[in-house]
Amino acid sequence: MSCTLTSLRDEMHIACEKERRRDTIYCMLTLERHKTRDKLAQGIRKLVLSQTQHPAVHKMLNAGSVIIDRAMLLAAMYIEPDFLRYLMEQPGVCTSTMSEYAANVLPSLVQDVLDGNLSVQDFVHNATQAYVRL
Repeated sequence: MSCTLTSLRDEMHIACEKERRRDTIYCMLTLERHKTRDKLAQGIRKLVLSQTQHPAVHKMLNAGSVIIDRAMLLAAMYIEPDFLRYLMEQPGVCTSTMSEYAANVLPSLVQDVLDGNLSVQDFVHNATQAYVRL
């Protein structure tokens, strides 16, 4: 039986992916369906909708988009320290990685969205990519 570089790379990828799937944040950002993300996004949606009557906000949040759900989670990580702390307590989440992510990655990405330099979709994509790289 020979061992090729491709088979070693594939084995390493499978092992890394298994480890990543234990990280709740990774799963919330990368999986199409995730029960915890859905539950958290629903709570954030309810809070935001109770604070504003702006029709555009209501339309956006009631659209049921996975991208919007992810964006809300990322924004909540950045804005709300208690929410970040809660996420750090989730299974498989590395607290030092989350601290670095919240302090060094999210601020510039959120600012780019607020400045109009990133769309919400690009924000979610860039934030997810940055998390995966950490």
